[in-house]
Amino acid sequence: MITNHLLSAFGDAPLRDLTPLALQTYFSGMAHNKLSFESRDKIRDVLSSIPGSAVQYSLLVKNPVVGIKLPRDNAARRSKPHVTPAQFDALLALITEPYATMVYTAVYTGLRVSELVGLRWRCIHDTSISIEERYCRGDWGPPKSTASAATIPVNHSVIERIHHLKTMSITVRSGRATRTY
Repeated sequence: MITNHLLSAFGDAPLRDLTPLALQTYFSGMAHNKLSFESRDKIRDVLSSIPGSAVQYSLLVKNPVVGIKLPRDNAARRSKPHVTPAQFDALLALITEPYATMVYTAVYTGLRVSELVGLRWRCIHDTSISIEERYCRGDWGPPKSTASAATIPVNHSVIERIHHLKTMSITVRSGRATRTY
């Protein structure tokens, strides 16, 4: 870092010439080069160690690199992975009920798994769902937080899908037990 980046910029400059303004100008000029943010950060760290030692030995009162801001990374941001509506529908088609409806409800409401499992038919309203309790690690209890114990508005398609479960005969296999609802 010193040989490739710092010597060419500061060479034999005395410590008194390493002012915050001179250093900020140097790092701001890096916005147009191809170095990654991590490389620029490493250069700043290496440079900071030099006046840091000078402060330690009372040659400087303060490290002029402290507080220097690096330019933002100009690299193109990668898009976050996502699932398209068609992919989501295809995924749901592969999941058996009642789990498909649980996934659908979780995606469209943001409910936690423990809240979904704790839902009762009385909690499903025409346009909302009430969270009264949760089921977690074998125990029934109140929702995780007071904010979670709420009635949330829900898209009508979610309510329709949940009500559709009432009309279905569902067989659930868990370990050795099999239950039909």
